[in-house]
Amino acid sequence: MAEEAKISPCRNSFLAGQSAAEETFLRVWKSGTMHHAFIIHGPQGIGKATLAYRIARFLLQTGEEKQRDSLIVPESSAVFQQVAGGSHP
Repeated sequence: MAEEAKISPCRNSFLAGQSAAEETFLRVWKSGTMHHAFIIHGPQGIGKATLAYRIARFLLQTGEEKQRDSLIVPESSAVFQQVAGGSHP
């Protein structure tokens, strides 16, 4: 894929191959035992930044609500648009 055709991680709603990391984060979040930080590591191009933005949007969207079963925030939501535009307060 050409460099100019790549979607920036802050605008990307598609994430493949990170379901174990997503499930782990969601389980920890639901348990109420969140750590102050998570280390996301691995080779370039596997979706680390996309996962980090997905987690950020999820946390900004849900607040304290523990009923969510997915980290996905719809592209149409205000939170998604603000994060993608770098304008979330």
